[in-house]
Amino acid sequence: MIYICKKICNKCGRYYICKTEQNPDRYEGSGTDWRKHNMECSRDHTTEILFFGKTEEARKFCDQYEINYPYYWKNKNCLNMIKEGGGYNNTDTSNPNYKHGKAVGWKSNPKVQKENDRERNCFFHKENKEHERARMKFYYYLKQKNKIKGQIWWMKWLKTRKNNNGGAEIKKEYFEIFWRHGIKEAEKILKKKQGSRGSLESFFG
Repeated sequence: MIYICKKICNKCGRYYICKTEQNPDRYEGSGTDWRKHNMECSRDHTTEILFFGKTEEARKFCDQYEINYPYYWKNKNCLNMIKEGGGYNNTDTSNPNYKHGKAVGWKSNPKVQKENDRERNCFFHKENKEHERARMKFYYYLKQKNKIKGQIWWMKWLKTRKNNNGGAEIKKEYFEIFWRHGIKEAEKILKKKQGSRGSLESFFG
């Protein structure tokens, strides 16, 4: 079953038209501009299912959608780089990612999936280079038990941290929690405490 979806950002209203065989509500979209927007603005979006059916019918729907909304991908609020074609042809201009050569049909082709994962990871590390470096340095000094330098790099990590996915609120005075538990576990503790409105005083005794 092919789904043609419209992902709408709940924060700013910009949208992205995409195709998936996955659960459409869980699928986040693979377009480069859309992924970048989610990292910078919000990962909170609403999914509107425009069509579901077989591949050939999906292509026809996309053609009709283009007729109803000519050049929709050029709209300033649309984050598609080119129209969604609804098919699997990786060489045709119907490929929604044709402009930058990214392949579609990843679910049915492990090689395509592997290449997509490699590109996504490369994009992530490029966009988060300073943040990842600060995180790794903090862990290094944590293992070395060098608290002064550890705090310096933790502050750099905090400064570059993007909290767009409903994570815990982190303040400078929470450093001791991170020094005691590490970043991943400390974030879980804070999120749980904040969710239950519990007290953090026990961490600063």
